[in-house]
Amino acid sequence: MNRRKILNQLISTSVIFTMCLSAVPTMHAKASTNIYVNPAAQYQTMEGWGTALAWWADIVGGWSQPNKDAIMDTLYDANKGLGFNIARYNIGGGENPNHQHMRAGGEVPGFQPENGVWDWNADDRQKNILLEANKRGANILEAFSNSPPYWMTKSGCTSGKGLAPIFGVNNLQDSKYTDFADYLTEVVKYFRDYDGINFTTLSPINEPNSPAWCYNGAQEGCHWDRSNQNTIMKEVGKKIEEKNLDTILSGPEENTIDETIDSYNYY
Repeated sequence: MNRRKILNQLISTSVIFTMCLSAVPTMHAKASTNIYVNPAAQYQTMEGWGTALAWWADIVGGWSQPNKDAIMDTLYDANKGLGFNIARYNIGGGENPNHQHMRAGGEVPGFQPENGVWDWNADDRQKNILLEANKRGANILEAFSNSPPYWMTKSGCTSGKGLAPIFGVNNLQDSKYTDFADYLTEVVKYFRDYDGINFTTLSPINEPNSPAWCYNGAQEGCHWDRSNQNTIMKEVGKKIEEKNLDTILSGPEENTIDETIDSYNYY
């Protein structure tokens, strides 16, 4: 390219740039405003803050102790990190061993791989992180479930029942409400008796009206109509009383505020 062409291009670019600048409106600075904060004023009391352990704890729980300490100190140590005091532990359903459709981290081990069989070592990695959080001062602990064990479901799959575009299909077998309530409360009881973990709350259902739960999905999930929510809440409440647990029944944990209000009012 000769010098004349280069010069013409530079001139053209300069003209365009100047036109663009002239099109930008003039901005005037707003008058400054003083904002005063009174640290002595108190408007509400927060019980705490924290995070769910799904699904990162299943990975981090398998790391070396120094690496785990670095993460847990950052999250739960009040002097070295954020000082979280809430931890939500995911009671896994445990997927059908013949299924291979879950994304990495989306399949949480369950403690009851089949009816009448218990495996209390199934979820040691996530449990380890829960214990580490508790050791650092986490005092509000919630156990929650995304799905019943696969053998309690209608589809035989812990990610849901419907197939796209049909979602919103209840997946717990009609005859398994008492069994599922027993499963959840037995896990809570075991953690109390053998691990020294006293769950503050137990949430049997998670995002029950989300459209994401379908057969062969990427993670655990279960749809619950509001009448079904009401049924499982009552069954879990009965089991909590039968087993003399101090844990409080919690829910509904919907995925929107409006859904939460509607479900709560239905109860």
